[in-house]
Amino acid sequence: MKESSSLRIIIFMRKGNTKRTTKSTIKPWNAHSVHDNISWVYLSKRDKDYDAIDVERTMKAIRDKRIKSLRIPICGTIGTVMGMAIATYACTLPNIKRIYICDDKEYSEIAAECSKKAGIPLITKDPKSLIPYEVLRTLGKHKVVFATFDNIFKYILFWEDDLRKHKIRPNRPLNRIEYQRTLHPYDKNYQYTAEWISDDEVVIR
Repeated sequence: MKESSSLRIIIFMRKGNTKRTTKSTIKPWNAHSVHDNISWVYLSKRDKDYDAIDVERTMKAIRDKRIKSLRIPICGTIGTVMGMAIATYACTLPNIKRIYICDDKEYSEIAAECSKKAGIPLITKDPKSLIPYEVLRTLGKHKVVFATFDNIFKYILFWEDDLRKHKIRPNRPLNRIEYQRTLHPYDKNYQYTAEWISDDEVVIR
């Protein structure tokens, strides 16, 4: 496979003690170490080490029966289109029980910065205009959740609670943020409100 000097795909896959497949000098969207979740992250970066096989690796990884959920951020770059393609495929997999399409404002800013440095124009200022909502809603009914948030910690709490609510991860140990919530039950930093706009779209505050 020929190399390209304009793009790089960065994927974070966590299965047991699996390490990152690639490294980046820019800290991307936070992916936590869990046994049953995969987070697919894209950043554009001027780098001759671009390897399109990473997309194929992700497609293979989400077919693993141990993987139960998938998280994909939207960012207004070409990465959004690729992420939506992966999410659409994941809708057809019986092992994937929940797919979170995450509108993370902080990540969007980072992706835009990387695209600018790489000389790649943003596709749109409104990432949601690129998402095939109806396609994902039809294929991923009861699986897909479109989540919008400004605070990553509050989103992680929602994400963990949602997985437990649907008995996808009922008996897993508490992660660090969940544990802090048990220690500080009245601390607003560890509380959130989930406003469901529709059956599959939620705003985390």
